[in-house]
Amino acid sequence: MNTTANDTIRHRYSILLHISVLKNTSLKSLLANCAVLYILCLLPHFVAAQSADWDADPRIHQIPDSLQNLSAVIVSDDRKLQFHSDKNDQVFFFRTSHRIVKVLDDLGIESFNKITLSADKDGAMILIKARTISPEGKVTEIAPDDIRQSGGDDGAPQYSVAFENVEKQSELELFYIEKKPFSAFGSEYINFGLPMLSASFTFEAPKNLQFQFKGYNGFPVPSALTVGDITTYRAVARNIPDVEEEVYSSFRKNLMRIEYKLDGVEGINSNLYNWDMLADKLRKIYYNHSEKELRQVRKFLESKGYSKEGSIEERITRIETIIKTNIAYNEEMRADDYSKIAYILEKKTTGEDGFINLFAAAWKVADIPNELGLTSNYFVHPVDREFENWSPLEIYLFYFPDTKKYMAPSFLTLRYPMIPLVACHNTGIFSALVGKDQAVADLRNIPGLPQQDNGSSFKTRITFGQDGFLPMLSSVNSFEGYSAFSLREAFVYINKEKEKDLVQSLIFNAAKPEDIISYKINNTGLQHYTDNAPLEIFSETKAAQLLERAGNRLLFKVGEVIGPQEEMYEEKERKLPITLDYPHTLHRSITIEIPQGYTVKNPEAVNIDIQYEPDAIGFVSKYTMEGNKMIIDINEYYGKISYPVSEIEQFRKVINAAADFNKITLVMEQQ
Repeated sequence: MNTTANDTIRHRYSILLHISVLKNTSLKSLLANCAVLYILCLLPHFVAAQSADWDADPRIHQIPDSLQNLSAVIVSDDRKLQFHSDKNDQVFFFRTSHRIVKVLDDLGIESFNKITLSADKDGAMILIKARTISPEGKVTEIAPDDIRQSGGDDGAPQYSVAFENVEKQSELELFYIEKKPFSAFGSEYINFGLPMLSASFTFEAPKNLQFQFKGYNGFPVPSALTVGDITTYRAVARNIPDVEEEVYSSFRKNLMRIEYKLDGVEGINSNLYNWDMLADKLRKIYYNHSEKELRQVRKFLESKGYSKEGSIEERITRIETIIKTNIAYNEEMRADDYSKIAYILEKKTTGEDGFINLFAAAWKVADIPNELGLTSNYFVHPVDREFENWSPLEIYLFYFPDTKKYMAPSFLTLRYPMIPLVACHNTGIFSALVGKDQAVADLRNIPGLPQQDNGSSFKTRITFGQDGFLPMLSSVNSFEGYSAFSLREAFVYINKEKEKDLVQSLIFNAAKPEDIISYKINNTGLQHYTDNAPLEIFSETKAAQLLERAGNRLLFKVGEVIGPQEEMYEEKERKLPITLDYPHTLHRSITIEIPQGYTVKNPEAVNIDIQYEPDAIGFVSKYTMEGNKMIIDINEYYGKISYPVSEIEQFRKVINAAADFNKITLVMEQQ
């Protein structure tokens, strides 16, 4: 899908505004009773000084000539987090953001003259200031009454700022302070796409609190300076290049960011909030069932037909199906009462914590060994084993040592062993029991499905009608593994009247739904995530758009039979490594029954052979002739999910080989 430059720059700036004030709610329940209360026991009343502000007499900044052709440049972006505890035993952060953007053309003006800030719904916006500085240095400050407040989708307040008197070469300055709940962990994304002349991160806390920091994608580790009772950590980066979203890339994962974690309290404790502590808390929170609760769960399972007969895998899938089809998921049910076994089984609804609690009890009842664990979104914020930051951990998984497979308890449409795609190829922190009540962290690489299990295939037989040589296709499209991800759900839940439209979007060759003469679908049920039976679409279609006539020649657009293909013909230098969703194979078999009296003049046009390393990546197309049948076999494969910059040209050639095939036209000439 193509996007305009305006869409792109707006999107990239919206990312900045979102991630700059993003509150991570993962593990909130785990931290609520340990981090804040523990610190309060150790600290006196501590007030952070609110000294930062913008310059009373601003100056216009000079932009290097090499950046003058851009729409906008970030002149400076300064973030500050200040620890604060008040007399009411409340611990929180003041977060200050000060950003100056220079707009250089109409697109830059349109993209930045109006912005929206989202505050933390558990905090408060203390101050917002905004102003425009003209190229001549004239200052237009936005009146506080002109900053509009509204409610966001999640209940958090939003603030809209419209800069005034904006022209080319103006600078738009935004300064705001928000009050945020304290968290023992956190991240700040530094850049979001546009080049930045300067970016800084400052963190202030009492000197007896020991924090650790780590920078990613080129952002430096802060240096520390203690003056009196306050330690200030500060890092600065200059001349940060732009990072554009590129096809087949993980944009967010490659942005500069800084992470922090509370590591200890001077003279009392160190290495707080490590992986072992997380694992032990998971065990104590979710595996603390009474005998009464276990009896209730056993009765519920047995009432739905559960028995201990069969293999462990059969019992896992049986329990999963019972729970996920009889208990409704409500993400608003976050209070502890909603997670209690008695409530869940009576009301037949709960939130994420409730599903985890119920599954943990069910495994206990069924005597199925398991470990509960957490991981993050691999494509946004992969787990760093060496830096024990709990904040990105948001995906719960159960691991079964006997089968060495996983299950996602709160993803109701997935079935064992399929887990969310974003959890694969990542590190998970699992709670391994080492004593009666003690657990330690088992850090494990979470694999995805192997390449051969993620295939999609397309097999078709093409004939030409006697009247006008109308191409007729008899086809089967097949999807396995993550190639069927979300398609199974779509066919299960889609309105029957919309099903034909969905089929049309998947079989490539019907220009409109009316071109589908008939179709049949196999293996749509969610249970096929377990056995990986291919989702199959059998179809009979007509495809007039594939054929043109030129005198005594028939021009058959055989390349379009495989559907639209991604292209990477651009000459612009690639900056981000290649990231695919999963390793996979695409196999196509096209049998063309050549009309009587015609021959194919250029069959060799379909021969393409681009391959690198054994089974790593390739596109191979070749044909054979059997009487009046031309059989084309195409195998396209990607054996891994990541390709470094050094392999981008190889990847580009394979992608473009598929795009080149898409443009092939066979010439059939009358004898």
